[in-house]
Amino acid sequence: MQNWTYICQFSFFEFWEGLLSCIERDRTDLAWRTMMDGLEELIYWSLECSSAAKFIEYPY
Repeated sequence: MQNWTYICQFSFFEFWEGLLSCIERDRTDLAWRTMMDGLEELIYWSLECSSAAKFIEYPY
């Protein structure tokens, strides 16, 4: 469980830093829209990740 949670958290921050660096390089509307799309994907992925972690902890 702890390893899975660590992987989720690491991937979350890695993805978030990637989005922020994209915005820093390109301050256009497209960059902001891309960031919003990325946030939506990130929230969905985080929920999936935490569900998977719970499933591993309680596989019934």
